[in-house]
Amino acid sequence: MSGGRPMTLVRTWRTATEAFSAPSFGYLWGGSAMFSFAQWMEWTATSWLVFDSTGSVFLTALSWAARTAPAMVMGPIAGALADRVSRVRLLVIAALLKAAVLGLISVVALADEPPVALLLLLLLASGVA
Repeated sequence: MSGGRPMTLVRTWRTATEAFSAPSFGYLWGGSAMFSFAQWMEWTATSWLVFDSTGSVFLTALSWAARTAPAMVMGPIAGALADRVSRVRLLVIAALLKAAVLGLISVVALADEPPVALLLLLLLASGVA
């Protein structure tokens, strides 16, 4: 402490939650929380599907790699694109593409023996969206 009053827990809590007084921040935070929860459920379900279909830990790990590699490769490109176009429009387009890919994954998952190569390809597309 540099000469000032120590912050109390109540004051710290008030400062930390001050941003929630703006409705738009609350919507952003709530939407982000729901999206994150849904994304982890999707990752868990598709990993389970790949493992259940193949029994292979390697292919399950490959499904995670297929999903995350596009973000690492396309991150700088997507960042430059986000600086040049409307962010809202970009997010809406990305969400619609993601929903379409997840719809296709759902259809493939209904098969008795889902083709793993197709699942991996769709998971790669999911990482791009």
